[in-house]
Amino acid sequence: IIVEAGVVRGGKGEMGDRLARIHQGIADVLQASFGKIRRTLGPGSAFILSGVLREQWPETEEAARTAGLAFEIVKKKGKWVSAKGGMA
Repeated sequence: IIVEAGVVRGGKGEMGDRLARIHQGIADVLQASFGKIRRTLGPGSAFILSGVLREQWPETEEAARTAGLAFEIVKKKGKWVSAKGGMA
């Protein structure tokens, strides 16, 4: 496995499974944090998130919407997503 500028290459077998579980755990924590993020933001405030796997983006975006957040800019590059958002 090679980690290069935030990109993981390889990851087959047991190590790949571990990395997939780590990424799912990070997405779960992020999604659970959207309510707190929403309560912390003031009028006109913004937040940026980065490093969300493209395959996890739909559920991440839905969790943000449910918490009262919206993304105004979403960038997808390869298998990664980053976004800028604020209060809906």
